Amino acid sequence: MERQNVDASLFPQPDAIQPVSRTSSPSPQSFGSIREPPEIFIMCSKAEQDVRLCSRLQQGFSHLRRAGMITLWHEAMIVPGIEHQQEMETHLERATLILILLSPDFLDSDTCYAMQQKAMEKQRKQEASVIPILLRPCDWEETFKAVEVLPTNHEPITLWTNPDQAFLDVVRGIRRVIDEVIAPSSSRSTVGEKATVQENDLPVFWSMQYRRNPFFTGREH
Repeated sequence: MERQNVDASLFPQPDAIQPVSRTSSPSPQSFGSIREPPEIFIMCSKAEQDVRLCSRLQQGFSHLRRAGMITLWHEAMIVPGIEHQQEMETHLERATLILILLSPDFLDSDTCYAMQQKAMEKQRKQEASVIPILLRPCDWEETFKAVEVLPTNHEPITLWTNPDQAFLDVVRGIRRVIDEVIAPSSSRSTVGEKATVQENDLPVFWSMQYRRNPFFTGREH
């Protein structure tokens, strides 16, 4: 069979392949990114009784943590060698839900008061939801009169005949906030991110342009 010469100009050369111009390049985090669950910041005094009650409260969130729906953080989780105040500020800034565990010791602490003020400022800016929780009897009404307090009957947990029922009331109240406020907000953000990936963040090489092959006439039947 006699060999025929083919005009090489009919085929694209490497330097002739130009990517389609795009308005933005895809970010490394655009593909396969997983949103972290909302972080709950627990504000508690260092009084021994308050610490025990705080630990008991955390047990009520075990199923939510295992399901990956939330993460919990409190001051006792700071490891040695970490700058204490900076670590607290970092987690407070990150938190979407802040629990303030009220007691006489909490209200007496200047450190707790300063963190409480920052938490209320985040709520005023709609950057987080704040829920005060009555651990022990204390004069809380004036400070938190504009905020919904738990337990729902506003009776401190230590005064309940059945403390387990008190903690259940608190956990259910917090769960409502997660389901009605925090989770829908996170879902809207996730949907927006997916739309951005689908519409704007396709890799450049998926849209390369090639010259038309004049020898291709369609599929044979």
